[in-house]
Amino acid sequence: MEDNGKVMGVDFTPFNRSVKCFTNIPGLLYYGELLLTDHYYIKYPHVYDVKLRDYVNYGEHRIFVVGEVKEGDYLTTCIVRGAAMKTDNKELAFAVVTRAREPEMGIGFDVVGGCYAKFL
Repeated sequence: MEDNGKVMGVDFTPFNRSVKCFTNIPGLLYYGELLLTDHYYIKYPHVYDVKLRDYVNYGEHRIFVVGEVKEGDYLTTCIVRGAAMKTDNKELAFAVVTRAREPEMGIGFDVVGGCYAKFL
């Protein structure tokens, strides 16, 4: 990870609320010019969720996540648009899981589900 705020070529354009966005769906993750996240390792404070028709990057939210996660796991962005994935590296995380993935079926599966997470 470089010290200049860039990770693996990710665009860290400042978040711009004035851009019109037609997919402002709670649970999806946004960055930059209100784009759905689509790169690995975009980290706080560049990742936002929708809450009460506003974009925020604080508090607890139900967000979409790929793969299995449990309480205490760290989350980072991935190439699945608007979704997060587990990371073992806290430096690359934008949130921490507060409630495990739903639906929790007791078996491993690699599809998109939802979990509650708190922004760091």
